[in-house]
Amino acid sequence: MNRIVEVSKRYSQKIATFSHEKREKLERDLDIDLSEIVAYQQEKSLAQLEGLISLDEASTIYDALNCWNETPLETKVAVTLGMGELIKRRLKK
Repeated sequence: MNRIVEVSKRYSQKIATFSHEKREKLERDLDIDLSEIVAYQQEKSLAQLEGLISLDEASTIYDALNCWNETPLETKVAVTLGMGELIKRRLKK
């Protein structure tokens, strides 16, 4: 089971109910720059090496970050939530 894909599916249904304006705001809120992409890629790699995420999940994250501007909104939400959890976990160590 790929948790990123599963979360993405759940958010797809929720996002479908959003107004155009709410979708646009969410898109803007999820804009990330190159430094954030690099940080997410590093965190993704560490998490995969530590066994916190599967190779399939790591690949999904990699693909999403590699073409962030074309990534579906629901996938951006899932990746951002997942990366947030991984980063919080690392900061607690």
